[in-house]
Amino acid sequence: MPRFSANARFTIGSGNSAWNYTANASTEFSNNTSLTHGNHNLQFGAQYLFLQYVTRNDYAPGLTASSVFTTLGMADFAMGMIGSLAVGNSRDFGANSNSFYVYVQDDWRATPRLTVNLGLRYELPRPWYQPNGRGVTFIRGYQSNRFLNSPEGFAFQGDPGIPNAIIKNTYNDFGPRIGFAYDLFGNGRTAIRGGFGIFFDALNANTSGSGAPYTYRAQYTNPNGSFSQPLLGNPSVPANYTTPDKAKFGQPLSISFADPDVTPAYTEAINLSLQQKIKSATVEMLYVGKLSRHLLAAYDLNPSIYDCSGLYFQADPVKYCTGASTSSDSYSARSRYPGFNYGGQGLVNLNSIASSSYNGFEVIYIQRARNFLNTTMSYTYSKSLDTGSNNTSNYASTPNPDNINLDYGPSDFNSTHILNMGWTLQSPKMKRGNAFTKMLLNDWQFGGIFNARTGHPFSPTLTIDASLTGEPNQRPPLAPGYTHYVPLPSNRHRVDKVNEWFNVCSFASNASSTANTCGVASPIPAGYKNGVSRNSLVGPAFIESDFSLRRALRVNHEKWQLQLRADAFNIWNTPNLANPLTAISPSASTANSLPAGKILATVGKGGSVGTNGRRVQLAFIIRY
Repeated sequence: MPRFSANARFTIGSGNSAWNYTANASTEFSNNTSLTHGNHNLQFGAQYLFLQYVTRNDYAPGLTASSVFTTLGMADFAMGMIGSLAVGNSRDFGANSNSFYVYVQDDWRATPRLTVNLGLRYELPRPWYQPNGRGVTFIRGYQSNRFLNSPEGFAFQGDPGIPNAIIKNTYNDFGPRIGFAYDLFGNGRTAIRGGFGIFFDALNANTSGSGAPYTYRAQYTNPNGSFSQPLLGNPSVPANYTTPDKAKFGQPLSISFADPDVTPAYTEAINLSLQQKIKSATVEMLYVGKLSRHLLAAYDLNPSIYDCSGLYFQADPVKYCTGASTSSDSYSARSRYPGFNYGGQGLVNLNSIASSSYNGFEVIYIQRARNFLNTTMSYTYSKSLDTGSNNTSNYASTPNPDNINLDYGPSDFNSTHILNMGWTLQSPKMKRGNAFTKMLLNDWQFGGIFNARTGHPFSPTLTIDASLTGEPNQRPPLAPGYTHYVPLPSNRHRVDKVNEWFNVCSFASNASSTANTCGVASPIPAGYKNGVSRNSLVGPAFIESDFSLRRALRVNHEKWQLQLRADAFNIWNTPNLANPLTAISPSASTANSLPAGKILATVGKGGSVGTNGRRVQLAFIIRY
């Protein structure tokens, strides 16, 4: 069934509605040995890991009405006008990987008060390859021998100079580890701990390459067709791949491939803590740092060219400047590699060029079994930065592929302040009174969890293609006259915050003075390349309290355990708001019907929209 949607109003169908089969399998052989000699505890071992991944799926077409023609998404939908169209055929993808690991570690009790941990791990991850010979890559100017009808640039597993594994082996993945624990006063109550290590992250199966003729994907913006004839004026979807002699390279072409020089990502992890025991409680203060490098990122090699002064302009000023538009024909004509799809789905390079960092200070308090009460509390002050928080897909999402570092900013999941508390209270044991009273009041447990955090960041985006490159997720620049973002007053009524969480007037949108709700024109400067930094704004905070009441029931059977339980999630029914709408439109009708900054949903734990309300469950549990 196709997927229909109307500009954030509703969606009928799902991208997962087509047939899909996915399987993962692993085979592992490992050996670990531990040897104690004097004040040394030596551990060493080796591991072999064989991974298999298979996915087979059909593709559900996606048709989106996006207010391009009538300025109202619902009106475009009613008229069958398509703002964006995604089509494709089936995909049969399978990949294998072999990896080898060895390690050695020594836990050395240097003195009665000092323990030192020294270790070294070596990893030899062999690149993913497709056992059915369907690996694909892109080499400019290359002509395949396997498929003589393939377009220039396509190179396939089995072609001259193309190995089974598209990317190169790496042989220098050494991960040293060092740690220590020191009893500061020798009384077992105050300890200092620290550690440093390098940890490698495995590459995913996408690095083996995927593209024509084995699968076909195409994305069109503002196509000529409608709901009744979506592909009017565009090529039809080619038949599924069967044999090499029947291979079809349907246009627009698409390929997702790994750069041959991709290397495994690694993380430098650092921690340092001070732990103090106070009677039956423990207080710990610690610093945690993680610096990750060579993270995998997907970026587009085929943006449409918009040039009003350079070499492209001199070659054809109408095509690349004065006549450039957001029509599919214009995008295709201005593509850097003609014939390939545009908009981050045509020529997608997976390369280890992204990075991230995390720095956090934590305080942890643990109280164990004091007067029938166990408590745990933790507070974290932290900052997480990255180039992209979800770099596992085959689609490029950066708005400026020529400079991916412009996307380096707060992680999508970053929260500056996080507070978690939990407790369990055991009812006092009644030893006096009649049997009924003791049965009624004994063996109860009351527990609770309290979570609170500051908001997650988000980026304002444009509904228009201001750069005329066809790239997604373009962010607006500051509006004329603004040198920095000007926030709205924080002491506004909650209703006002729901209606306008952030100051839309701080950003340019190409709206005229009559269309702009701010009352002034908001032009985007010529030569626009990139707007405000990624995730520069912060959404609403989150707070939730969960309670639990449990009672163990005694039965005269040693293998049976009974429990009555009542759980209440978000017991105070706190309305936790989701992040606001972020798309800023130059259209007055769109700005009024779906205004940027307005909050339309609540959010539960884990960022799950629509799961925020109070929920109560009763249970009778039998364990045997």
